[in-house]
Amino acid sequence: MPRAKRNLSIQAKNRIVASWIFGGLLVVFILWAYAFGPEELPPAKHNLLGFTCAIVAGLFGFFFTGSMKLTLERNLSQWGKLGVQSGGGAALFVFVLLWWTLGGTPISMKVTYKLDEIVRLLESALRIQQEQLLTKDGQISFLENQITSLERQKPSQRARDLAAQIPDDAEGYALALKAIAEERYDEARKILDRALEDEEQAIARIFKLFMARAKPEYYEGKYLLAAGWYRKALALGTEDSIDLAEIALGLHGAGQYELAGPLYKRALEIREKALGPEHPDVGASLNNLASLYHAQGRYDAAEPLQKR
Repeated sequence: MPRAKRNLSIQAKNRIVASWIFGGLLVVFILWAYAFGPEELPPAKHNLLGFTCAIVAGLFGFFFTGSMKLTLERNLSQWGKLGVQSGGGAALFVFVLLWWTLGGTPISMKVTYKLDEIVRLLESALRIQQEQLLTKDGQISFLENQITSLERQKPSQRARDLAAQIPDDAEGYALALKAIAEERYDEARKILDRALEDEEQAIARIFKLFMARAKPEYYEGKYLLAAGWYRKALALGTEDSIDLAEIALGLHGAGQYELAGPLYKRALEIREKALGPEHPDVGASLNNLASLYHAQGRYDAAEPLQKR
């Protein structure tokens, strides 16, 4: 056999072996990703894994096909025909990279936030919310929901997931929220009480500490103690509809209906003016106020709110 043909034969065999190796690696990777891979990875690891997979796919395409090409054509009315052509290896590399980055993979990219953003999201996740939804059936629905509401609320899974992202060396307020989300209420109380000893803090900071301090009591069903902290926060003043609604819910839970009513109404007024009457947050405010009227036995006042 001439030397040239022998060299070509050896190259062809080597290419076949290489294509089997990289093809096998690609199959193993895909099986691992779907069957045993984690549900999500941090951005850096996710991108590195995707780039590695694309390189393996590209090498497989190069050794397996060599001359196979990928052609994409699109007729554009203004510019005529647009065509893109790529060799087999490059085509598979681009295809796998796009597949990985556009979210079609079994392993998703873990969303990460800066600490300030985590704290803000955790504050929102830990807000006390009304659980019962009143219907036009009125009194029966309310009584059923009152029985359900006697069960102690717990921080949501969303709150626990966010808390897991707060490092142990974060500042006190963040650690207190983390402890609340993880139901370590005594630890949260100690952290917040120490923070409140500093009398030279901004009013907004003290307000946040009071709001946070109420949560361990509320989650443990100590509604009168929670109401005391909510009243302290209210005394500092707020026109935030979300804060007003939470304070009203805390007072409502403690049976302090006369204090809760005006706060529910003010939160409803602010939301309706800012968001319009059809917004879901307005509906939540109507539900809260209707629930209060039911608790007071004022069913005639609750009915028009339920109809809205």
